[in-house]
Amino acid sequence: DEGGHLLRMPDGRPAEIQGTPTPDGRIRALFDVTNPATAQWITDKQRPFFDDGLAVIKTDFGEGCPSGAAAADGTPGNYIHNLYPLRYNGLFSDIIGKLTGRTPLVWGRSGWAGSQRYPGQWGGDAESTVVGMQATLRGGLSYATSAPGFWSHDIGGFYGPELTPGLYIRWTQFGALSPLMRAHGLRPREPWEFGSDALRVCRDWIRLRYSLLPYLWQVGGEVEADGIPFIRPLCLQYAQDRVALDVDDEYLLGPDILVAPVMDDGMAPVTRTIYLPAGTWYDFFTDERFEGPTFIERQVSIEDMPVFVRSGGVVPRVEVTPETRNTDDLLGQPWTVHVWGEVSQAAIDSLEGFDGPASIAEVVRHG
Repeated sequence: DEGGHLLRMPDGRPAEIQGTPTPDGRIRALFDVTNPATAQWITDKQRPFFDDGLAVIKTDFGEGCPSGAAAADGTPGNYIHNLYPLRYNGLFSDIIGKLTGRTPLVWGRSGWAGSQRYPGQWGGDAESTVVGMQATLRGGLSYATSAPGFWSHDIGGFYGPELTPGLYIRWTQFGALSPLMRAHGLRPREPWEFGSDALRVCRDWIRLRYSLLPYLWQVGGEVEADGIPFIRPLCLQYAQDRVALDVDDEYLLGPDILVAPVMDDGMAPVTRTIYLPAGTWYDFFTDERFEGPTFIERQVSIEDMPVFVRSGGVVPRVEVTPETRNTDDLLGQPWTVHVWGEVSQAAIDSLEGFDGPASIAEVVRHG
């Protein structure tokens, strides 16, 4: 405040974040992210953390800037509410890039047009219930129609009743096949906090995700080059399918993989109805074949989540062993490319490696 780094209202008082009152009644103030001196002040404050190895800043809030605030650069007050999160994420993205010397990543809660320049975003504070999980996916699909971003969510939800082991497992399965993955909430979110079954099942899904990093890498390149979303509503890829328009509990992860999360909080098997659009589809795990458009029903155990691959799908994977501890362990390993149906050699040869050409050990054909 004394240094002039807070956003103010026209009458000189500090602008107050709206919508999140504090228990003691004191205001939540905002940085004036349009002030170059403030940018330098924040950089100096953050430098010790990055010197200790920090890599990412979570740009929490951002959506509560009051309309009418008086920014240092003269941004009109009727624009600043929407522009604030864009500039807020942009400021911290620049700081992270400067202090790490790497392509920056922020973990943003809010955004505006252009925020795809500052990935990624997450879905905010979901309730730790089945309804909260359902709303999280709907929100992610809605966001995907507006921004081609690297989106994520709080596995387990952020607040509300304590999670059941079943809901934690189901949300982890969903998170493992999301663009970005993290578990977060007001209470512990480590798998072992929910019992031995949760630890066993969630470990398998986390390993599956890391094995799919080569595929996620291809999708990320497509997002960057073509501006299409990472997670996709079915109606985006099947625009003429009137049924796909209403499907809000499934999604495409990139062009080839269809994911059908199980919205349930118990440990017992449940019946899951799944819609498959036009074309030939294969069960990712068993290679069972289906012809769409069609609805199918599955009895889904707590260990499983329905995942399908379209005919023509190309899914490169890397081996993940019990000894794998981080992504550095995967960088030099060769890939196994899994393909379903008729796939050209050119599609395989076009795969981009993590750092240069892809090292392909074998091609496994399914279907």
